[in-house]
Formats: sequence, C-alpha cells, structure tokens
Amino acid sequence: MRLFCTSVMFLVTLSFLAQIKMDSIKTRIQTEQQNLVQFYLDSTTTPLSLEERKTFSGIHHFPIDLKYRVNAILKKYDQSDTVIFPTSSGKNKRYIKYALATFKLNGKSHSLTLYRMADLKRADLANHVFLPFTDLTSNEETYGGGRYLDLEITDANTMLIDFNLCYQPYCAYSHNGWSCPIPPKENFVNAKILAGVKN
Repeated sequence: MRLFCTSVMFLVTLSFLAQIKMDSIKTRIQTEQQNLVQFYLDSTTTPLSLEERKTFSGIHHFPIDLKYRVNAILKKYDQSDTVIFPTSSGKNKRYIKYALATFKLNGKSHSLTLYRMADLKRADLANHVFLPFTDLTSNEETYGGGRYLDLEITDANTMLIDFNLCYQPYCAYSHNGWSCPIPPKENFVNAKILAGVKN
C-alpha cells in the first residue's frame, strides 16, 4: 500500500511539473505574439502607412496549441544553391538552401525547405534561417501569400519549429511598396496549420 501511494505521488508530481513546463512555454509564445502586435501598433516600427493604420483591424492569432510545436529532422544541403524567390512587388530576392526539415503533424510526415539570405546586409541576421510556407489554411483562414517563420542556424541535425510563432508578411496588411517573398510550391503543408497569425 505504501509503495502504491509513493508511486501515485510520483506520477502526480511528474504531471504537475509537466503542466508547469507547458504553461511556461505558452507564456513565452504569448509574449512573442504580443510583441508582434505591438510592432504593428507602434508608429516608430509599423510597416503600415498612416492611411493604412486608420483602417487596420489588428493582428489576430489562432489559440496557442503545442501540437504545432514540432521537432524536425534536418537534412542540410552540402551545396549552397542559390534560389530566386519572386516577390509580391515583382522584384526577385536571392536565398540559399539551408536544410530540408522533416517533421510529423497529426501522425503524418511533412517536409519544408529552410533558407538563408544570399545578400546579407545586416550582421544581426547572420544566423537567420527563413521558413516560408503555405498550407490548407492559405486563402481561407490565413493570407493567400503564405506565412513565415524566423529560425536560427544550428550545429545539430534537429530543430524545434513552433508554428505558433508564424506570422503573415507585411503585404497581408500593407500596399506600401513591400517586396514579400512568395513561398515556393514545394513548401506546401498538406494540412491545416491552425497556429500563429490568422486573418
């Protein structure tokens, strides 16, 4: 009986610690989401013109869901192939293939290509990894031009990808001359990513 009670207490403690960890993760995600909202509302940082700000309805997020926080296996590219991305303005941007990220969502496997900037102009973006993608919410619950995630290079062969932090490009809200990269066709997730920013 004593052993049984000890085992129950151990399981309760584990469950309690796991809940604390989940709550901590959700708090960090919520903070990042609030920072994005503030970025658009702040007149010194917003990409919106003065006229656009008058009719701006705000940034909206799906409810935080940790199932969209996935561990991806990386297959890094040996060759630094340059890829030309068309943009919303008709201009082109150059990126370099960094890795193929494979992950499971709802029991199904998906793969997305991660990129690095080819024409790096800011030192603070030296470790930046760019993940543009579309999914079954595109043109429905989310912007038709896809959504983005900002990640960092890693020496490991795995990477945590948190779709709760994905966001829509400036062009979803502004026509102020932005050149937003259009996600390549192969970066399509055949599932609904009901996480991150939505319309």
